[in-house]
Amino acid sequence: MASLVIHGDGLSANASLGRPVYVRPVLRPDASGTRETIPHDQLAIDLIHRAVIRMVDTEFGAASPEVRVINFSIGNAYMQLATAMSPWARLLDWLSYRYKILFVISAGNHSKALTYDFGRVILISSPS
Repeated sequence: MASLVIHGDGLSANASLGRPVYVRPVLRPDASGTRETIPHDQLAIDLIHRAVIRMVDTEFGAASPEVRVINFSIGNAYMQLATAMSPWARLLDWLSYRYKILFVISAGNHSKALTYDFGRVILISSPS
């Protein structure tokens, strides 16, 4: 993801990003070593809260206080898109307001194909 942010998708002749990118990994390899997950001994929402605070809150010695865009590509397979705002969405909304941050959210946390019926058009999205 960082490479895409820095260099683009390769289809454009634009130069690479001219500023540093701060990377704050929060996932760890699972027991099998085949997937990355949030550590089982930590509460996911607390881990994300602490990571953002550590990144931008000057009161707590911000590692990169100039950050204004955060790419958040972590989906919760157990709490997929629903009608109510999730605790993660509430946290990101509050952090966005408090620190003037734009979160770019990946919506790829569904493991099954989704079908959307828009009357005459039916869109079927498959998991990547």
